[in-house]
Amino acid sequence: EFRRVLFRSTVQFPLVPQFACEHFGLLRLEDQRHKQFDDGVRQLEEEGLMQVFRMKHGRDPIVGVVGALQFDVIVSRLENEYGVKSRVEPMNYHAARWMDPGDTDPSSLAGLGANVLDVLDKRGRTVLLFPSEWALQYAERENPKIKFLAEVDR
Repeated sequence: EFRRVLFRSTVQFPLVPQFACEHFGLLRLEDQRHKQFDDGVRQLEEEGLMQVFRMKHGRDPIVGVVGALQFDVIVSRLENEYGVKSRVEPMNYHAARWMDPGDTDPSSLAGLGANVLDVLDKRGRTVLLFPSEWALQYAERENPKIKFLAEVDR
């Protein structure tokens, strides 16, 4: 008698750690190949090369990276792998923070200066981009019931 035993088990690998972004830039498409550009941005984000944020108005994504040289890698890979020309315009932001509770309306927060940018992550969650460590600390002091998180579940 021949017996075949099948084991069904799920193998789970730990997620690659997501580091807090320290450099931000507006990623601009320089030609008309929007589909290839969008596909490339999506793939590079899934690989963990960058975090992508969207402004509530406008098409160009904001990319967040750990090191400024990653901007060159993004532009190079979009051109070589997806055939699209792009450029990154560096932005003067220091940190991205998600809010807990997540349904907090940024307009209800005290101490957010005009330079704090309210954007969305890939899951549609609100993220605040702070121009300096001081601006972040001030917002934390002025809103003690809100936690400003450097990372969240992807």
